[in-house]
Amino acid sequence: MTSNNALRVNTSTRSILALFVVFFSFATASAADNWPRFRGPDGRGVAADNPALPSKWSKNENVAWVADVPGWGWASPVVWGDRVFVTTVVSDGEAREPNKGLYLGQGVREPSKGIHHWLVLCFDLKTGAELWRREAHRGQPTVPRHPKSTYAAETPTTDGERLYVLFGDVGLFCFSLTGELLWEQAIEPKKTFMDYGAAASPVVHEGQVFVVYDNLEGSWIAAFDAKTGEQNWRKQRDETRSWATPLVWKNELRTEIVVPGLKRNRSYSLSGELLWEFDGQMSSLVIPSPFSAHGMVYLASGYAGDSHRPTFAIKPGGEGNIAKQGEFADSPFIEWYQPKVSPYNTSQIVVDDFLYTVYDQGFITCHDAKTGKEVFGKRRFPKGASFTASPWSYNGKLFCLSEDGDTYVLSVGPEYELVETNSLDELCIACPAVSGDKLLIRTASKVYCLTEPVSAKASDAAFHEAKSLVERAVESGKAAGASHLVVRSGEVIHSHSAGVRDIETGEPLQGDTVVRIYSMTKPITSVAAMTLFEKGKYQLDDPVAKFIPAFSQATVWDSTAKMAIAPKRPMTVRDVFRHTTGYAYGGNGKEELERRYREAGLKYRPPAGMLPPDMSIKEAADRLATIPAHHHPGERFTYGFSSDLLGRLIEVWSGKSLDQYLEEAVLAPLEMNDTAFQVRPDAKARFGSCHTKVGGRLAILDKSTNSDFATGFKFLSGGGGLVSTSNDYAKFCEMLVSGGKRGEAKILKPDTLQLMYTDQLNEVQGDFRFGLGFAINDIEVGEGEQRRQVQEYSWGGYASTDFRLVPELNLFQVFIRQHIPSNHGVAAYAFRSIYTELHLTVD
Repeated sequence: MTSNNALRVNTSTRSILALFVVFFSFATASAADNWPRFRGPDGRGVAADNPALPSKWSKNENVAWVADVPGWGWASPVVWGDRVFVTTVVSDGEAREPNKGLYLGQGVREPSKGIHHWLVLCFDLKTGAELWRREAHRGQPTVPRHPKSTYAAETPTTDGERLYVLFGDVGLFCFSLTGELLWEQAIEPKKTFMDYGAAASPVVHEGQVFVVYDNLEGSWIAAFDAKTGEQNWRKQRDETRSWATPLVWKNELRTEIVVPGLKRNRSYSLSGELLWEFDGQMSSLVIPSPFSAHGMVYLASGYAGDSHRPTFAIKPGGEGNIAKQGEFADSPFIEWYQPKVSPYNTSQIVVDDFLYTVYDQGFITCHDAKTGKEVFGKRRFPKGASFTASPWSYNGKLFCLSEDGDTYVLSVGPEYELVETNSLDELCIACPAVSGDKLLIRTASKVYCLTEPVSAKASDAAFHEAKSLVERAVESGKAAGASHLVVRSGEVIHSHSAGVRDIETGEPLQGDTVVRIYSMTKPITSVAAMTLFEKGKYQLDDPVAKFIPAFSQATVWDSTAKMAIAPKRPMTVRDVFRHTTGYAYGGNGKEELERRYREAGLKYRPPAGMLPPDMSIKEAADRLATIPAHHHPGERFTYGFSSDLLGRLIEVWSGKSLDQYLEEAVLAPLEMNDTAFQVRPDAKARFGSCHTKVGGRLAILDKSTNSDFATGFKFLSGGGGLVSTSNDYAKFCEMLVSGGKRGEAKILKPDTLQLMYTDQLNEVQGDFRFGLGFAINDIEVGEGEQRRQVQEYSWGGYASTDFRLVPELNLFQVFIRQHIPSNHGVAAYAFRSIYTELHLTVD
């Protein structure tokens, strides 16, 4: 069910819209590869397998990008979608550097001096570009810190809507994923054991953020409303020495919050009631975080100076006190218990049936995760390694990151088998994050994004099928000629042309054939407009009338009253981008509106231009304002003159003509030399004719030598006036899948491009989604076990031109024909035949 104010497609425009949305028929649900909290989605540290996740790296090998992080912080990176979030604290003065090594009973006795800045940073997952930076708090620290720790020890968490950042001695802060501070809750700093400070990370579940703060003056666990920050409940805890991150344990019986403690291990309901507890005789300091596997939750505590360092495997369903002190074997809820199998700082990991324990002092053991029986005893890592970061796993490998920045890679199995050692040669305390095909390791000063290059190559059969589709389209008379180009990571993986650009001359259609791209002009216009957004020339929700005064008198056609009425709200720039202005390519069968469009001279008129040759786009915009809109602004998606209106806005914002600004901001930097509002003189010999069917046979509709596009007139239409080539448009697509840049040309910031890729329609009728210039679709790529769901961004032109982007794979297609009426089925199937058969193999 949609809400009353949800956007809906204007059914009266479907005859035009259908020409473009044929190629959105392969929609499937998608899921992002997210790492939303400490140790991943379920706190286990086990990532989904991906052939491009690296098993070998260095500072210079398999590095996708490196981002500098100021200050100090041991919070792990968290990832949602294409964004990486990191916290840190920067001092105005000389900051105290954390130390590595094992510390027994040693603490720092006074807070750091000087003004500090508690910061949240957001990076683009694909490029490493910093998207935003926000200061959550500024001031002088009031409590000390452990000599190994920092004031940004807690890992943030996200539910995909908001980012929840805990600086344990300062407060809990909630940001939007675009960096807006939504709410904050101050936390009164308390004295902690040996002045070690806070370190437990928050977790979020079903609208509540759970925080544990154990200290010497009043420990507690609390739940905060995720939307408002209001405290839902708080329970006091008689604990003093726990720094473990709580676990929301979804087991076969219920969902509960498991929190280990020095005096008692406890479980709470989601509303804060105590469910079960027991005294596990935990070691003096409780640091490892609980996690679940095989239907059980694992609890551990292993302070290096204690003789009892237990690990427990707990079954669900407990109530009250589930075990008497020291009589753990008699408890029906303790599956197994080992008295001396626990790390000090790291958390354990279960992979398959193996529970691995990585000890701070440089050892590893393996036990049966179901029974607790030893599989192999202590094995020492090389180089005298010491560990604080917890291990992680993917692709049948176990990864153990030492404080020296060396990652020891072991094969998962019953034997200790070291297969690789990878060095970043810098202090590492934070636990890494894994997202899709990317491993993110935070060092003392940087975040490394590591991935093994992947070739997306399809089978010979897939390429043959794509080629055959083009050949059959030409042979059957669906097109005089067609050109199909597919590029992955800057490499052409498929290119095929067939047929002719003119049935009378027989000249072949090729990648350099100049063609009418019509509505494929729209994305270029949108990108140009967003360069002005970056310059602060407008905001998306500014009223259009602010820039074009004629729209201050805009009206809406009331079909019931058969009269023009005032709009419910002003039309905004966002409406223009997303085609919710209410202005179509004509009256759409409404007699009065048909007359108004006709009298204004505004008509969709292929194979020529979108506007009359004798009308400037300034005059066209002013005339459009005199025509009642089909509906109120923002109410529906109505395909029409919105992008032409955007072209006029570009002129107003830039102070330059549309062609001049597009050339300056997009076309020239990308070296799109054949793309313009008219065929350039030196390209006329490569200009193709536009064809149609007459009596079942191909015929020329717009002869290249006589076309208005080639006779010197510029069709300054932001919605459909450009000509281009397959090779030229590929440069534009390369920029779009490469984070807004191509070579040395930087057109847009990654954050701006991501905004364009974000759906702006919100519950539009059906599955149709649209950003700021592109349609959005979910597709499945790859074959077999490598199959994955990704987002595709695309649009097409009236003469059957087509482009499709998959930025996540750095993959795109440009498909060129010159045939009216528009048909995108061949382009859709040609791309699909390749992306569904991709081999995502490691180079």
